[in-house]
Amino acid sequence: AASCWASPAFPSSAACSGLVATANYRYPPTGGALLGAPLPGQVNARQLESGPFGTPVAFQAGRTRTTATVGAVALVDIPAPVSHFRHQKAYIWVPPVYFSTPRPHLPVLMLIAGTPGTPGDWLRGGGALTLANAWAGAHDGYAPMMVLPDANGGLLRDTECVDGPRGNAETYLTVDVVAFMRQAMGAAIDPRQWAIAGLSEDLASGTLDVT
Repeated sequence: AASCWASPAFPSSAACSGLVATANYRYPPTGGALLGAPLPGQVNARQLESGPFGTPVAFQAGRTRTTATVGAVALVDIPAPVSHFRHQKAYIWVPPVYFSTPRPHLPVLMLIAGTPGTPGDWLRGGGALTLANAWAGAHDGYAPMMVLPDANGGLLRDTECVDGPRGNAETYLTVDVVAFMRQAMGAAIDPRQWAIAGLSEDLASGTLDVT
């Protein structure tokens, strides 16, 4: 069993959680995750709207396209007006074409972490950020948006992605997160352009049941 200790640099609660998770689950997946280091291309939530990378250039009549070669990722608080699910902030990644004018209605890939886990695990240990940027680079800046919401409400919590005693996680994922991506991020409306994947006890892969 892991023992916990306190020091001025590492509060006891944070140190204990980290040691227990590392000892039992080989978690966190990377040193950057443990230290909370910024991800490559990370911006703040407001910059997702302004397009910080690249200078817009002429594309076609009435259209512009960014010169960016990589996408942007940000921590975003996705509200829960329907589910009232207590959640951590989500990560959202958008490809370079997201900053074009007019903005395309892009497909969405929802990625869910397991337990223990945090929304950024797919981006750090899972390599999703590297893969997404490589895909966009090989397809003229086009790629699905990625949203990585919190399905558990905490590092060691476990909702099994259902509505239950630990909160309405299923409603949060299928209603609140979907509505936010469509309304705030301009994501595709067609459910056939949505997909989901999960780690651990969460969904393995498949289509997201949205309407």
